[in-house]
Amino acid sequence: MSKNPDLEISIHENDGLHILHLAGRLDTVTSPKAESQIIEVIEKGETIIINLKELIYISSAGLRLILVFMKRTKKRNARMIFCAPGEHVLKVFEVSNFLEFLEIAESIEEALLKIRS
Repeated sequence: MSKNPDLEISIHENDGLHILHLAGRLDTVTSPKAESQIIEVIEKGETIIINLKELIYISSAGLRLILVFMKRTKKRNARMIFCAPGEHVLKVFEVSNFLEFLEIAESIEEALLKIRS
């Protein structure tokens, strides 16, 4: 588990599937470290699930980071699913039109079902 002042990232890998758990805030302060860690996972993984259940805040810097992740994932022909976003994060995605292109699942279990189907 990696710790930033207000962001914790834990990464679990199993057979090419990477599940990342983000807890805390994804903002200007926490984005640089999160970017390097998550891009490292994107470069290795075929399928990535990002669990947002414990992410309590996302700023425009966090949204920019998600765009970077999506471009990298697409470039590698990989798949990224975001799951369990809280009410605040979901509202930010909605207002910024990210729901138009993000693949979102309500839970890790639903994300795993999407991968298997």
